[in-house]
Amino acid sequence: MVKVLSLLAGLILQSTIVFGLATASFETKENYALQIVVNGKVINDIPKKRVKIKGGKGSHDLLIKVYDEAGCLTYEHQDIVFFTPGFQSDFSFYLLPENCIEFEQIRVTRIYSEKIRRPDIFYNKQLIADRQKYMNSYFS
Repeated sequence: MVKVLSLLAGLILQSTIVFGLATASFETKENYALQIVVNGKVINDIPKKRVKIKGGKGSHDLLIKVYDEAGCLTYEHQDIVFFTPGFQSDFSFYLLPENCIEFEQIRVTRIYSEKIRRPDIFYNKQLIADRQKYMNSYFS
C-alpha cells in the first residue's frame, strides 16, 4: 500500500512538470478594473484591479477589457502571450496620456513550493523544539 501511495505521489509531481503548469497575474496601478479572457474563456466575471490565473504552458490568445470606476467598458486590448511552464508571469497595464494602452510583462518568477522541498517544517511540527526560531533562521 505504501508503494502504491508513493508511486501515486510521484506521478502527480511528474504530471505538473510534464503538463507544464504556469500561472500569470495581471494588474493595473490606476483606478481601472480588468476583465481577462484567455482563449475565449472569461476568467473573472467581476472586473478587478488584480487578476491571477492558473493554466497550461504555451501561447494563448488574451483579451483584456478595461472598465472605469463607473463600470463602463473603456478599452479593449487583444494580444498573444506566452506562459513559460513552471514560472509565474506578472503583467501590468498602464494608460498613457495619449489614450493608448501600455501592456507589459514585469517579471517572470519560478513557481516553487517550500512544502515539496522541506515537508518536515509543515508536517512534523512536534519534532522541532523551538519551531519559530528554526523557521526564522531557515527563511532568513
